[in-house]
Amino acid sequence: MRMLIAQNRTKLSKMWNKVLNLETTLFPTLKEELRVEALSSKEQKLIKILDFAEIEKNITVAKITNTPKDREEIARAFIAKSVYNFQTTRDLIDRLHIDRTLRILCGWR
Repeated sequence: MRMLIAQNRTKLSKMWNKVLNLETTLFPTLKEELRVEALSSKEQKLIKILDFAEIEKNITVAKITNTPKDREEIARAFIAKSVYNFQTTRDLIDRLHIDRTLRILCGWR
């Protein structure tokens, strides 16, 4: 039991260090790159979730169906849909058209 607690504590410590690293190094760099004054709380939350989720590892490419173009970006956008509490995919698409920062965070340039 003690070993399990120690392992969980180590995992939590690594996760906390990852969050601190995001906040101290990645966020300032992104603000500079995106040329914004500050990242909103939802943008910060999205960045953290995307970093932890590592969805790129779970995207499969089926070459016999549609072309694999933009699959990672689309997956990130659907995570953003949840973070931003968009009710419909149309709301997400409309927001992506007008919100440059969200587009970039999802992977579109």
